[in-house]
Amino acid sequence: MREKTKFIGDAPTVLPQKKKQNTIDLNQIDDVKYKVERMLNSIGKSIFVKYYYDFKDCYMGKITNESFANKLLNENKNAKSIDGQIIRINNAKKIFSENLQILALEIIKNSKRLDEQIITEANKIILEERII
Repeated sequence: MREKTKFIGDAPTVLPQKKKQNTIDLNQIDDVKYKVERMLNSIGKSIFVKYYYDFKDCYMGKITNESFANKLLNENKNAKSIDGQIIRINNAKKIFSENLQILALEIIKNSKRLDEQIITEANKIILEERII
């Protein structure tokens, strides 16, 4: 894009260029992806997939944080405290509030360390969510 010059008095002045509206800053994409990966690590990728619709319902206010936290605590042998489950829930709710759930599922889908069953379920959810 060429710079536009305007004459003010006798001196030429370079006008600032407008950014294209459809340009994407790759650093911003990397920052968002990094942020989502951090939140997923706090939640647990397999937990996010396994309880995806519960996290979504919690975000939408259909179930309370406390009831869902108790469910997570009771159903997961590695879960140690209610506070830990609330952290998981809050991170998942942040993903939903920023509309990053498909990105989160794509990150999970491309993970090399997860069971094939989790990756298959993530793919299934992606397809279902894109239809809605």
